[in-house]
Amino acid sequence: MDEPEYRVLVAHTRTGQIVDALDDPGWSFEENLAWASLGKISITVPLPGVDRAGRLTRDTLRGIRNGMSSISLVIVRRDGAALAAGPVYTLGWDAAGVSIGCASLGKLFDKRMVLTPGFLTDPTNPAASVTLALPPRDRVTALLDLAMTGVRRGLPITLPSLSGVGGDEVTYAGVDLRTTAEAVKAIVEADGGPDVLLLPQVSDDQSQLSWTAAVGDPTLGAFNPDAVWDYPLVAMSGDVDDSETTEIAYVVGDSSGSDSSARLIGVSTVDRGEPWPALERADRTSVSEARQTQLDALAASYGAEYGQAVETINYSAPTDLAPAYRTAWNLGDVATFAFTGHPWLDDGTATARMIGVSMDPDETKFATTAVA
Repeated sequence: MDEPEYRVLVAHTRTGQIVDALDDPGWSFEENLAWASLGKISITVPLPGVDRAGRLTRDTLRGIRNGMSSISLVIVRRDGAALAAGPVYTLGWDAAGVSIGCASLGKLFDKRMVLTPGFLTDPTNPAASVTLALPPRDRVTALLDLAMTGVRRGLPITLPSLSGVGGDEVTYAGVDLRTTAEAVKAIVEADGGPDVLLLPQVSDDQSQLSWTAAVGDPTLGAFNPDAVWDYPLVAMSGDVDDSETTEIAYVVGDSSGSDSSARLIGVSTVDRGEPWPALERADRTSVSEARQTQLDALAASYGAEYGQAVETINYSAPTDLAPAYRTAWNLGDVATFAFTGHPWLDDGTATARMIGVSMDPDETKFATTAVA
C-alpha cells in the first residue's frame, strides 16, 4: 500500500518522543511570521468504529485526551518535512467526528515567567530579577533558554549560539511577572528587532520531534528563487487598514513618582504631508519600561509600521502544485510571481514577502506584504 501524502504523528511535548499516529485525519494549519500571532493546527478524525482500526483510533484519542498539552501533534509530508507542530489545547466531538486544536509551541512561552531559576515561588525576592547585557538577537535566545531551565521546563528546542557581543543592560524585575512571550514580543517589535520562528522537524526515522529557534539578524528570509509558481496566483482577499495610521507615535514608559514630567516617552515622527490629516497615536503597553533607548526603538518601529496604511494581500494556490513549504520556501522569504483576480489592480507581477501561511491538503494561502 502506498504511503500517504501526509501523516499526523503524536509526540510528547517535553521530550519530542513520537509515540503514535493518527490514520488519515483531516488537517489544516495557520502560521504567522509575527511572534505575537500564534499559529494554530486543526485536526479532524471521523468517529471510530468498533473494528480493530476503530479500537486503535480510540486508544490514540484516549491518550491525547489524557495528555492534552503534554502531547503535541505534528503534520508530516511524505518527504519527511514537518509542516506544523504544537501542543494540544482543545478536544471536542459531535456526530461528525472528533476535532483537535493545537497551538504553536510559542504558546508555552506565554506561561513561563522571566524569573531566576529557583525563585518561581518567590518573585518579590530581589534575587528573582533577571539582568541581561546582550544585543537584541542574543537577548531573545537567552530569554528562551531561561524559560527552558528548571524542573519539567525543558523542551526539545535547538537555540542559536550567542554572538559573544555585549549590549545594553536590561533588568526584568521579578515583581513585574513578565512572561517570556511578552519579553520577546517587546524585543521583536522594537525598531531593528529580530524575527523569531520556531521551526519543527522530525527525525529521518520519525521517532523524534524537535524545533529549531530561528532568530533573525534582524529579519528572516531573503529573495528566494526556489519559490516559483508556473501559473498566476489567485488574489483571494486583501486588507488595507488605515485605522491606526499616525504621524507622531508616542510610546509611554516608566514614571518617577507623581512627577508626570519625569515620565519617559519615546517619540517618532513621519510627515505624510498633504492631503492627510494630522494624526497621533500613543502606545501604553510599555509603562514599566525604564530604558529611553528601548522606548525610542519602539516608537521608531510603530512610526514605520503605521506611517502608511497597512496592506496585506492573500493569494491562493493548489497545495499539490505549490513549491513545497518548509523545503522550497519559508515565512520571511520574498518571491516574485504572477497574479490575477485583484479587484483594482490589473493582472500582473508582484514581489512580496510571505508573512503568513494557511494550508490544508487542497489549498495553500499566503499572506503577503509588498516589498520595493
